[in-house]
Amino acid sequence: MSGLARTEAQLDHKRTYYAAKQAIGFRPSFVADQVACFGRGLQETGASLGMRSPYRAREKAAELLSDAGHRLGVFFDALR
Repeated sequence: MSGLARTEAQLDHKRTYYAAKQAIGFRPSFVADQVACFGRGLQETGASLGMRSPYRAREKAAELLSDAGHRLGVFFDALR
């Protein structure tokens, strides 16, 4: 029972969170979660995506994070 919502508001937030993750796609949502929710750095996140070069890891993670932000903006504009 630890993962269940306790209130209707909490359930609504969970539904919105998972709908947003689905709307922006797997890789952008993975990077957004790692950076924003778990506090991992861009280089570490990019390395977990398979980038070997520290520079390329940062660049790829930053690109995906930027894409995630754009897609989230579009998602939440559509909710209005």
